[in-house]
Amino acid sequence: MAGRRSSLRVATGELRGRRLKVPNGVRPTTDRVRAAMFDALQQEPPARVLDLFAGSGSLGIEAYSRGSEFILFVERSRSAAKVIKENLESLEIDTQADILIRDVFRADLRGAGPFGLVFADPPYADDPWAGVFEGITVSGVLARDARIIVEVSSRQGVPEAPGGWVCWKTRRHGDSEFAIFVRE
Repeated sequence: MAGRRSSLRVATGELRGRRLKVPNGVRPTTDRVRAAMFDALQQEPPARVLDLFAGSGSLGIEAYSRGSEFILFVERSRSAAKVIKENLESLEIDTQADILIRDVFRADLRGAGPFGLVFADPPYADDPWAGVFEGITVSGVLARDARIIVEVSSRQGVPEAPGGWVCWKTRRHGDSEFAIFVRE
């Protein structure tokens, strides 16, 4: 485990307290922020979840721990995807997930949905929001009542969302801020 943080844990649900590996160079969403995201949803996560810019896979794994049945992780880094696979195997949930090793903007998601919840947590230095919202909307993989949760640096602020998405709720936790978007 050299070079990987070992303090990240599943925050809630049936897998609560289980350790997750974190790839080098990945800024994982903290336990506190992950718990706050799900509390803000005010409902259990849907059966199918899409985790974009997946990193360690902690957001999708948290959704599974709270009751989701299937998670699709999209991560462009092969080393990060390997860590996600290791996390899924150590939790014995690898049959309830798939990992797509692709850039989010080049991933063909058609036929993979419908997803009721999408996580998008790109590196803070990036500003991919227009492409993220447009890409997943036109891909046709979202359930009618889907929600998108984005995480950004609190210094960046919540992004504008094109294509009929509106910010329903925001929460700030230290250096992180997340927003939940719904369709108009």
